[in-house]
Amino acid sequence: MTLRHMTIFLEVASCNNMSIAAQNLYISQSTVSLAVSEIEKTYNVRLFDRLSKHLRLTEAGMLLLDYASRIITLYKEMESALLGLHLKQIHIGSTLVAASCLLQDIIRAYHITCPDVSTRFTIDDSYFMEKKLAAGELDVMLTETKGSHSSLVYTSFLDDTFMAICSPKHPYAKRKNLSIVDFENELFLLREEGNSTRAALERALSKQGITLTKSHIYHNIDALKEAVAQNEGISIISKMLIREELSGGRLHACPVTDLPMKRVFYIAQRKDRTTLPYVREFIRLCRETPGRQPESVPVQEQKKGSQEYS
Repeated sequence: MTLRHMTIFLEVASCNNMSIAAQNLYISQSTVSLAVSEIEKTYNVRLFDRLSKHLRLTEAGMLLLDYASRIITLYKEMESALLGLHLKQIHIGSTLVAASCLLQDIIRAYHITCPDVSTRFTIDDSYFMEKKLAAGELDVMLTETKGSHSSLVYTSFLDDTFMAICSPKHPYAKRKNLSIVDFENELFLLREEGNSTRAALERALSKQGITLTKSHIYHNIDALKEAVAQNEGISIISKMLIREELSGGRLHACPVTDLPMKRVFYIAQRKDRTTLPYVREFIRLCRETPGRQPESVPVQEQKKGSQEYS
């Protein structure tokens, strides 16, 4: 059995129809039928039950589907790795949150250490990123969501804390820390419903029996930070997202002692994939991100819509 046989079989198994498979592969239906027949004769098995309008995989067909899928995926990875030695392109997957908090600084450093490597990004939900990474379409993924895909390994590399922020002109700018009760009579600036930070904040407040009585909604993180800087209210935000404002003195930030909000960022990789040197360099830079954990321990473990940048 050749790679061609397996490719044709996988396409037939995907659409359960030889005619459609032939159209998708731009070959004749007789060629598809012959390839499937040759596999069946070679191993003395039946791969499909022929039903009235479609095909259904037999037990032997399911077994071949598993092996052929892994073999074709590994073959594509081999080709990609060999071509990558010359082309040197890294394809990075990331959630929107990880991209907002981390990617800009990491990529800036990466282009200095690996100037001959081109970078490509796909930004999407972790669920879709997992599928792409498992299929070999990505080299590495950054996410704040624990995954459970059996072929992937997640390594924690950074703790992200949440801070209360206010303008340097606000009375709380003199405080080194706050309590949840300090929010009750303040105008609180929130992100839109569905935002992960807002959801975590509302869960924490609910446990304390506290409701925000005065609030404004912002659909853009930059607009929210600017409003806080102009002393229009206070908010809660990831420390990773306010580094420039803090260093420039435009915002004051302090922890909320009774508000347990934090998240962990992970690097995700394929377990069985050889890591190329320039991919290892990207991972090294991730692990050296300011504020990283002292040690990273492997763990087994969002705007929707794919966006790609080259």
